[in-house]
Amino acid sequence: MNLNDLNDNEKEYYNDILDAMNLGVIENDMKEHLKESKIDNKISNDRAKELEKLARDEQINSIEELENDEERRYYKEYIKMMEDGIISDSERINLNNKKNRLSISDDRAEKIENLYKKNNKITKYKDKEISISEKDIISSNKTSPEVKETEIVEKDKEMGFFKRWKYLNKTKFLFFHIFNLLIILAFETYFFIRLKGTFNNPKPVPTTSFEKFADFIKTRISTIYTMIIPDGIQTGLQMIDDVIFNIILAALLLVLLIVLFILYTYSSRVLSVMVSKTKSQVDFFYRFMAILIPVSISLTMILFTEWDHMSDRIAISKFKKENTKLIKNEEYLKVFDRNNHIENNLALIYKSRYQPTKTEEFDRLISSMTNSFEKRNKLEMNNTNFSYIMGNLVPVYNQSIRNLPQYAQTYNKIIGNTVSNSFKNRINYLIEKTNYIGAYITISSIPNINIISEKEYLNNFRQAEYQTLLENIINNFEVIINEEMNINNYNLLYIEFIFVFDKTLGINQNFWYKLKNTDINKTFENLGTKAGESVHSAIQGFKNFLGAAKGEERNLYEDKDIFVFDAEDIYFDEIGKKIMIQRMDELRKRLDIKRDRYLLDLYHSLLNNSMTIEEIEKAIPTIVHYSEAKKDNVKTYYEYWNNIRHKQELELDQLKFELPYREKLNALKSEYDNLLEKDIDYTNYIYVRNLKNEISYYYNNLSDTQYRTDLSNSIKINDYELDKKRHEYLKKLSNQLKEDIENKRIERKEALEKSYKIVHYSDVKIDKDGLIGLLPSFLGGDTTYYKYWNNIRKDLINKIEKEFN
Repeated sequence: MNLNDLNDNEKEYYNDILDAMNLGVIENDMKEHLKESKIDNKISNDRAKELEKLARDEQINSIEELENDEERRYYKEYIKMMEDGIISDSERINLNNKKNRLSISDDRAEKIENLYKKNNKITKYKDKEISISEKDIISSNKTSPEVKETEIVEKDKEMGFFKRWKYLNKTKFLFFHIFNLLIILAFETYFFIRLKGTFNNPKPVPTTSFEKFADFIKTRISTIYTMIIPDGIQTGLQMIDDVIFNIILAALLLVLLIVLFILYTYSSRVLSVMVSKTKSQVDFFYRFMAILIPVSISLTMILFTEWDHMSDRIAISKFKKENTKLIKNEEYLKVFDRNNHIENNLALIYKSRYQPTKTEEFDRLISSMTNSFEKRNKLEMNNTNFSYIMGNLVPVYNQSIRNLPQYAQTYNKIIGNTVSNSFKNRINYLIEKTNYIGAYITISSIPNINIISEKEYLNNFRQAEYQTLLENIINNFEVIINEEMNINNYNLLYIEFIFVFDKTLGINQNFWYKLKNTDINKTFENLGTKAGESVHSAIQGFKNFLGAAKGEERNLYEDKDIFVFDAEDIYFDEIGKKIMIQRMDELRKRLDIKRDRYLLDLYHSLLNNSMTIEEIEKAIPTIVHYSEAKKDNVKTYYEYWNNIRHKQELELDQLKFELPYREKLNALKSEYDNLLEKDIDYTNYIYVRNLKNEISYYYNNLSDTQYRTDLSNSIKINDYELDKKRHEYLKKLSNQLKEDIENKRIERKEALEKSYKIVHYSDVKIDKDGLIGLLPSFLGGDTTYYKYWNNIRKDLINKIEKEFN
């Protein structure tokens, strides 16, 4: 067969074969490629073999190093042997026989083989070609890629169960046997110590799982002891009873060692063989199981032994962790409740651990609260902070300290000083915020204590704080009185300054009771509420604190009317009291005059109608003057301004009566304004006239006020604009209609319809614009919109009749 005899398809397949052969060993991917090429070129199997032989011969013949046909035949044979890339032992024997038959020397044969290896990049191992038997692969050359690949292929071949078992039993795993023995001995040492500890501290009734297990072991050992030692000998062996008992226990542990060793060893082997399919998998899983199984079983048995202790430790740790979280969030009441009912919140196997845990947690709670006291005293002593100290920290401390009587004296001293500082900080905070009522209530609400020294201390503390409070009232009064005396400043001075001043010194009680019962008493009712809240907050907290200090709860304070001025509230000598009252009287006179002037300005604003209804509603209730001093020779400030307020309230009622009419008029006026933005055609013109009739109806129901006057003027402006815009619109419409009639661009009917809509109903005289405005009145120059457009309409109708007849 000659190359020239091949067709195109055969040549393409032939070239593919040559390309593959040039790569050396034909691998699976190239074989797949040749198979696809054969199918695509429609080459039969027989023809493909012929082409492959032709290509092989062509390749071999082209090698110049081959000197004769015998060498080419040996080269061909060697190629066949190297198809898989490896020369096996049997293949090497065949090659040697072939070499002898062809009379090729060993040296020449080696050169021919090296020629193939050179062309196909085949490596050597220790100056020898890599060869394999049919059952084994060279594995000693760890650096050879071919050897490694061969080992991987061989070890990844699937094997039967018994072959895997046989392979695993031939493998030496001394390290794992030693590891198993060490694990077992370590566990049995630990187990022996735990058993002896339980035996030496027996309980009447075992409660935990391990105690029950140890009792079972002890019973069985006693049974064995009775069985192997006769009764007659047992009496004489009382002295060595423990020794024999320990020997039996050691023997049982030895049996356990043997059982565990067998279990660890063979369970690992069986599981590895069952799970694996290849040698490499057997190796991996055995090493994994040989470590995992002993460690897992030993840990499981240790967990069983320590489970009860671990359960208690875990439960206590969890309980403490939850308490820590609550303490961090300052939820001390919840922590107290959990500690106080620890048996309900913590399940323990060893009941003896309840009390130590309870004591430890209460100590931790109070220590945390002590830090919280100090931290909060460094913060601004606002309502939230003070209420939290008195309403949360103090009551919880009161209850908690009863569970730590050994620390009560130390903690009470610390907390006592802290709470005193809290009260001082609170009073100073309220004074700085000009909340003198709160400051007064806080000072006066601290209850008396029956111990003399404490009572004297409290009286001195109160007197100093009252003195500071009054001085602040006088000083700040002089500052605020220079500001505008609106209702806010006025009420502030009366409620926070004057009332607290009078209350502290116990003066002017009748004035405040009279003011409380007047028709402006709402402000002072709120004063009572505010004071009551301050009393409750301060008293309740301090009462709880004293209960903690004395170890009991006591009702130390009775709520009372804020307007009752007790003599007990006075802590000043008569001279100092007189000086303070004199200073306050002078300030109150200045206040009366300044407030009177402010109300006069406000009253003038109301008379001038310069306020909206909303502003009037807000302003009228503020027309108050609390002073009983004479404004004139007849009325006091209070009586005079009280009458003014009542008068304004009546006028406001009338204003509210008109409010719906005003709202409707505002809406109609707004609509009127919007219509003027459009063309005043016939439709809009008629709609506006109806709108004006509706405005007139609501307008007539208004009383004579500035609003009515302003509305009337605004409507007149709109009417003027309406007349003018309608006039301009009609001028354009009439001119266009005349042109359409003269040029015959409109039908008679349409022309008449348009002419009938040329109307203007205003009786206002027309603006003098254009030529018409210059004519005398008898010629139509001085006329109303109505007359003017009535004449225009008549002229247009006559013109239509004339043009279309």
